[in-house]
Amino acid sequence: MENSQPWKFHQIVIGDYLAHRVKIPPHFMKHLSKDLSKEEITKATIKSDVGFWPVKLRKTSNYTYIEEGWPKVMEDNALGDKEFLVFRYDGNMCFNLQIFEKTGCERIYPTIVSNNPKEECVPEEITVDRHGNYTVNFENPHYKKCLKEYNVSRGYVLRLPKRFSNKMASFDQRLIIGVENTKGEAWEVNATLNTGSYCLCGGWRAFVAANKLNVGDECIFELIAKNRIRVHKIIA
Repeated sequence: MENSQPWKFHQIVIGDYLAHRVKIPPHFMKHLSKDLSKEEITKATIKSDVGFWPVKLRKTSNYTYIEEGWPKVMEDNALGDKEFLVFRYDGNMCFNLQIFEKTGCERIYPTIVSNNPKEECVPEEITVDRHGNYTVNFENPHYKKCLKEYNVSRGYVLRLPKRFSNKMASFDQRLIIGVENTKGEAWEVNATLNTGSYCLCGGWRAFVAANKLNVGDECIFELIAKNRIRVHKIIA
């Protein structure tokens, strides 16, 4: 499908209104007519700055909904109440999702510069909080990160550097990995591949809340196994 301009529609997250599905406005359906399957179900893709997700559109007698796969989009993008969503149709059953927060501003995720030595390596010895100060000698791949607002609130997304991502199990588009604290307590976290590096999204919010991570906290992310990361919070 070729458009001279991108077609868009919007929805607002209000309570559980979009928790399970998104209704596509009837007047918007004419822009999908050439690509939409004649069957009840049509496969589609939703993209955002975090990654992309396979979804399915289902036709009823009156409306067409984005259903299967949509709850995962909600979770991985940490969509919150009263956020404004813009769906841009790019053709070939692919939608680009733009997220505007309650402030009225679009949510923007900064990218990591892969050759930034400050985020790719740390000194071999470092003091870490584990019931007091102690020194860790890191033999596993690791990097140091000062947590930003979008890591621990609002978007709840953390992008791993490319060199760190390269050490992980594969370049599957989506992974479920274990993220643990220094006590060995672990959370399942979704990791989506985007421009060569993985983003921690769905499940990362629960880890942040349980471990009381805040803006400005400095952490060491250590890859202790192919699909397992240990997070060390550094004492200032």
